[in-house]
Amino acid sequence: MGKSADEYETDPTSLFANPPPVRGKAWKLPSITSLPPIPGGVGYGCFYNANASNGYPLTPVPTPCDPGYFCPYLTSTDRMLLCPPSADCFLRRLSGGSECLAQGRFEPMLCLPGFYCPTPQTILPCPAGSFCITGSVQPTPCMFWSTCNEGTVVQTHWGFLLIVIVIDVLLTIAVGIRRVYESRRAGADWATAILPAFIAKHLPRRPAAKPVVKMNVLPSNGEARAAPGISDNVQVLVKAFKDGFQGKADLRMNFKFKNLTLVLPTGKTVLSGVSGDIFAGRMTAVMGGSGAGKTTFMNVLMGKVQRTGGDLMINGIHAEMSSLRKMIGFVPQEDVMHRDLTVREVVLHSARTRLPSTWTSEQVEAHVDNILEALMLSHVAHTPIGDEEKRGVSGGQRKRVNIALELAAIPLALFLDEPTSGLDSTSALDVVGILRAISRLGITVVSIIHQPRVEIISQFDDILLLVPGGRTAYFGSIPDAVKYFSSLGFRFDANANVADVFLDILAGRGPNANPGVPTPKVSELVERWESSEFFKRAPSVSADASANKTISEIAKKRGATWLTQTWHCHNRGLLKQCRSLSTLRLELFVCSFAGLLIGISATSLTEPFTGLLKEPYSQLSTKPLDFLVAMYAMLLGISVALSGAPSAVLVFAEEKPIYWREAASGHSKSAYYVGTTISSLYRILLSSAHFTAIYYVLSRPTYSLGLQYMLVFLNFFCVYGIATMVTMLASRENASLLAVIVSVFASVNSGFPISLSAARDAGFQWLFDLCPNRWAADAQFALTLNAYASIYDLDRAASPYGYDLGVATTALVIMAVLGVAYRAVAFVLMIALHRDKQK
Repeated sequence: MGKSADEYETDPTSLFANPPPVRGKAWKLPSITSLPPIPGGVGYGCFYNANASNGYPLTPVPTPCDPGYFCPYLTSTDRMLLCPPSADCFLRRLSGGSECLAQGRFEPMLCLPGFYCPTPQTILPCPAGSFCITGSVQPTPCMFWSTCNEGTVVQTHWGFLLIVIVIDVLLTIAVGIRRVYESRRAGADWATAILPAFIAKHLPRRPAAKPVVKMNVLPSNGEARAAPGISDNVQVLVKAFKDGFQGKADLRMNFKFKNLTLVLPTGKTVLSGVSGDIFAGRMTAVMGGSGAGKTTFMNVLMGKVQRTGGDLMINGIHAEMSSLRKMIGFVPQEDVMHRDLTVREVVLHSARTRLPSTWTSEQVEAHVDNILEALMLSHVAHTPIGDEEKRGVSGGQRKRVNIALELAAIPLALFLDEPTSGLDSTSALDVVGILRAISRLGITVVSIIHQPRVEIISQFDDILLLVPGGRTAYFGSIPDAVKYFSSLGFRFDANANVADVFLDILAGRGPNANPGVPTPKVSELVERWESSEFFKRAPSVSADASANKTISEIAKKRGATWLTQTWHCHNRGLLKQCRSLSTLRLELFVCSFAGLLIGISATSLTEPFTGLLKEPYSQLSTKPLDFLVAMYAMLLGISVALSGAPSAVLVFAEEKPIYWREAASGHSKSAYYVGTTISSLYRILLSSAHFTAIYYVLSRPTYSLGLQYMLVFLNFFCVYGIATMVTMLASRENASLLAVIVSVFASVNSGFPISLSAARDAGFQWLFDLCPNRWAADAQFALTLNAYASIYDLDRAASPYGYDLGVATTALVIMAVLGVAYRAVAFVLMIALHRDKQK
């Protein structure tokens, strides 16, 4: 039995106040046929003062309700009315709260959240296993492992979070097994291998067995490669070097240079008139005071710096080192290598990328093992290099690894910049002894040396002495150097270190053999040398054009293919990430926490969007909350920037010196960059998964998990690209902070609070278009609103921000393109900046 009009005035919302008495049953309001006749007029059917003229027709003619609305009393002869709202409804509409119930029998009402309306006359609660947003015509099935009880508005999806947890557990187990395997392979006992590192480091360490290697150091007479006198440990390299030179065991690289000169653009002369011959199979030392041009001479000789004057001949034929750089090795003063890889791993990578592509994997690995044996490193082959924070090999062993990196390429000439610096006297002697043994393989060895002890200087065959200004004071054998300077009046005591005497002479403090006769001043040493008989009778390199042709042919075949180098750089990048688990764990925690914070801020919302209703229902609208979608899109981008940029910097910031060294040795720059970049994608995939898994549970968006993950992944992908560009421009110390600042700036340019329309009017929309979160926000806005396309005026909601609701897919594609473009720019910066260090 229906109610009278008077009863409606005292309880105006009773028709719509209660949900269906039985869940799952249709909610059909009482029929109006039992009501007493009510006078016609515009106020007909309003709950408040129904007989008064207080209603407003929404349509000029009778119009049926659209799908998504609940209008049980409207018939084909009735017009939809707008009725005066109750106080509660009025406040709800002003505050943008939940939708009001209908304020009259003929006022349309949106199908309530948690319900669906298959017809305008029926409203049903959303069944379990489905969710129903406002205006639903039918339930939307929930995803797997989601919480979707009866009456669910938006699903709470747990499945992806559980998958991420399972992946984390599996990765932890896999990494733990690998850690135990590597520890055991490095010689650790089971307790050390199994226990966590922070506990294992406090266990007593077993003394490492130190290999006993017989170093047969030979006199400086340039023996043949396979001569029986070669030290026993270096003998194992004979076959590999022979194979590396296509069976030509007598191949050599002798240097002859005349008047080498280098004048800087400022006009300062740093190298002037250096002449001499450097022979294969001999050790040549370069000595001089600070600023004498030792490093400059070596860089000019190797072709790292273009000389401004003088001639260079290789095997007696005019040639340039730039075409033969794959046949030389350079050992820098700093031990530039990946500190978190093992000794064998760093040497193996050098061999794999620099040896001929025709070598099999077995040949390469055998060659690496022979190098480690020759340099007394076999017992630490599986020990990490280590650094100041992580314990690894000793300083002397690290210096030998530095040399091994170049020997892996089977060079004809080896240049070293102070290989004994930072070492104790015993370790320094070991290094020089190994170099001498290597030179007896027929390799040309040139080394800058600084204040060597007697036993060390005696290992060298020849010496080049330079005075300030890069001029030659002497170049020849060490015994002849003593005779020469003695002839100039300098004294060499029987127990004196000739190297110290040489340096004193170059500094103008050389001991005088006859105090009554003055010795030459430093400024006179060059002229005295060039006019001496020692200079005139110096041996000369004979011409051998066929040797140069062979060397050039071999050099062209050196180096793995581009794809092979890319593959090995990719694998090395993955290995490095496995070794820096603490950094990866921290990044994943930060990403998860960022997703948690942004997700929590959205939990108070029943639905992510409320807008203005389409005509003719616009006057029934509540306050639009479209700004929330734009704001959360901006906050999501900022969260990704803050959590991803610091870790993204680490991909290349710590590898710059290593890249410079590898590029100078002939490693493909693009292969290095592409391989390392691809290896970082797995990190991005994991970071995006952790962020999305928590964020998706809490924010409960209306679009699919796949699209949400793609939005987050592409945002991370672009942030990593931005950070890579910053890394190439900034120093390692400043790159992290600068990358965060630039990434956050790019995230803020999203269309909120500064709209794309305002940016367009101001003439800097191009800046927004270059920022990834501008497209991510556009896509997120469109995906969120598209679920409400049947009831809300979406164009009106998007216009204040300048978003285009039809470009969600295009926006994702543009983000992918931007991520690639950022990396392309970073690659150009990588090869364009610091070019001198890549030669």
